[in-house]
Amino acid sequence: MLSRSIVCAGKSCANIGSEMADSHATTSPETPAASPVPSGKNIPITSENVPAPTSSPPVSQSQHRHSWARVRAVFASERITAAFTVVLALATLALVGTAYFQRNDALDAIQETKRLAVATENAARERRQVASAELVLKLRDKLDDSRF
Repeated sequence: MLSRSIVCAGKSCANIGSEMADSHATTSPETPAASPVPSGKNIPITSENVPAPTSSPPVSQSQHRHSWARVRAVFASERITAAFTVVLALATLALVGTAYFQRNDALDAIQETKRLAVATENAARERRQVASAELVLKLRDKLDDSRF
């Protein structure tokens, strides 16, 4: 048997001397609704004038809610991980794109360097030919000179 004391406005209203299950089982649908208890008066409380207690969630529901909180936390961390993965993938794509453009720029620079080298070689060859032609002209001028 459970013994509980109910307090109304700071004073003891009554003691409940029966188990909650028995009092709940003896209530019938024909009993009128519980009337409010005037404060300061001792009124015996029976199963007819006490409203049925609100049931707190069973332990399994509480555990169920706690496990869902864990699942939400896991999914939250998985969402963060997924977001970082997406950011890293985009950064990787940006780096690959940059590397591609740098490769193209390097190939262009190599081709321009080859063209410059060919042009330098051609200019050097032409300078040698010009110098050779000038030497031939000087020798011809000396040979054509009357003092020789």
